[in-house]
Amino acid sequence: MTWCHYVPQFYIRYFGINEKQTIRYDRKTGVIIPVSIESFCGEEDFFSFDKESLNNLPKHLRWIDKDLVETQLAVHIEGPVDSILKKIIQNGSLSSVSMNEILMLLEWAAWIFIANPTSLAIHSISCITDRFKNIDRSKLTNTERLQLFTDLHKEITPVFQQRGWLLQLIDPEHGHLLSSDRPVMLGGKSLQESIQLSNQTIFFPLSPSLLLVGNNNPVWGYASKPLESKKEAALLSNILVLDQAYRYVFAADRNDIDSLLNTLKLPA
Repeated sequence: MTWCHYVPQFYIRYFGINEKQTIRYDRKTGVIIPVSIESFCGEEDFFSFDKESLNNLPKHLRWIDKDLVETQLAVHIEGPVDSILKKIIQNGSLSSVSMNEILMLLEWAAWIFIANPTSLAIHSISCITDRFKNIDRSKLTNTERLQLFTDLHKEITPVFQQRGWLLQLIDPEHGHLLSSDRPVMLGGKSLQESIQLSNQTIFFPLSPSLLLVGNNNPVWGYASKPLESKKEAALLSNILVLDQAYRYVFAADRNDIDSLLNTLKLPA
């Protein structure tokens, strides 16, 4: 079996206390501890084909390995996206990358929004197209699940790319951003997932100090100049992180998790 991360390790490292560890809050148990980055946000064979489906391939396709998707993601998507994120984080601006690089970043953001164990439980996804309603993920084979992720991604990527995008700076004096096992979030007036994804603002923490925001602007584009830091922006994002995380929230500093829980008067 292959341990596959649905939230990539390179992304979690941006919220790490070092290259190998991050601070993780378990919503289920309430425990806050340093953990290995490779130890969570993954499942066995999550992006693997079923061996049975590979055995039925024509002879000229028998070279396909069950972990082909995981390998291709690492080489052709996650590697380039990591380089794009590094440039944005180092420069604190979307102007540091090309339009094609931003589109690739958004395509990847749409993928990790979809290719997640809890994605099929998100009501807003089923409203994108009738074809995906009433699907019971627990009854799907690995290969069927990969096909579903691919189909959903094809439908939702344009929703991500056809928005108005901007970067929100967060100065240390205003706090630090958290992230979770569902890092790409939807934000409505009630801070809840809404029925229609296309009508909602998308929030995606890129690092403890940078938040990518996609407004429901019918005109595609992105602002080269970031928004000035606001305490309210950090708090809003962190509330969404806590609200929409399936189980795990992670941060580069335990104090940031404690601060949010104290603000919301939740036990730490």
